[in-house]
Amino acid sequence: MVAACLYVGCRKESASRTHKEISQTFDIPKEKLTKCFKVLDKVLAIKMQPVPIGELVARLCHSVGMKTEKHIEACRTVAGILNDEQQGRNPNSITAASVCLVAREVAPEVKLSDICSQAGITEGTVSAVLKAQSIDVKGLLRKDVKK
Repeated sequence: MVAACLYVGCRKESASRTHKEISQTFDIPKEKLTKCFKVLDKVLAIKMQPVPIGELVARLCHSVGMKTEKHIEACRTVAGILNDEQQGRNPNSITAASVCLVAREVAPEVKLSDICSQAGITEGTVSAVLKAQSIDVKGLLRKDVKK
């Protein structure tokens, strides 16, 4: 229950964390955290939107070494487009795919396996998102974004 309270507190204070991040921190199964959160929600009528993709993108970019604001902003833009194109997909999948697409253009040293590992997503999942996308990343990225 403490982990669920921390999850809610982080979200309310705009320091969003995913269920997965909180469950790893407390070393409890994600399902147990979800169950406790649902109890809190039922009792307290907590209404929260999913974790904003922009926040996930910034954290993932930093964790794989894409730390410039231009790279992060490019990833956010691509993530927004992917999220609109592929509604219903896991936000972590969209985040990893957007970072992968931008990394291919501006940071080729960042490997898909590193992105997937940091996002907690399989390479197959990211590949499926990438196959279904229709974004012209080269056209989307301005010349000043590159390195």
